[in-house]
Amino acid sequence: MKMRPADKDLIAGIVLLIFNIFIYTQITHIRWGHARFVYSAIFMPMSANVLFSILTAALIIKSIIKGGRLRFREWGAILKASASTREFRVVSIFTLVIFLLVFVAVPTVGFWISGSIFMLGVLLVCVKSFTPLLSVIFTVATIGVLYGIFVMIFMVPIR
Repeated sequence: MKMRPADKDLIAGIVLLIFNIFIYTQITHIRWGHARFVYSAIFMPMSANVLFSILTAALIIKSIIKGGRLRFREWGAILKASASTREFRVVSIFTLVIFLLVFVAVPTVGFWISGSIFMLGVLLVCVKSFTPLLSVIFTVATIGVLYGIFVMIFMVPIR
């Protein structure tokens, strides 16, 4: 039996909601240091996570209203078919890279070095219109702006 779009939306919504809950629990365990919550560098990702969770809940509700059901017998075939697509591989690789960045690179070498390497890598691999020199200039400028905003203006201690 072929899956309907409402079924796919329901599965995607449940997976995304589980992912959002995991990320939220990780965000709430970060120590704030001497910075107030509103001025902390984690305020924007936390706000985005809450908004994304609300939108994910809306997706789940919409798919249930449209008749979406979880068909557990078909999950093996669906996962096998999904894993063979190019989009699945790209999303999986980027998800793995972001997990490595957040949970391995930032605690090990700090935000500035890991963020610069990540941003430069994304620009070199994904943005074909940028030359390597333009990618380096854009990375340095962006990291400089982030440094100015969070360290100099909000006085958030980021290493």
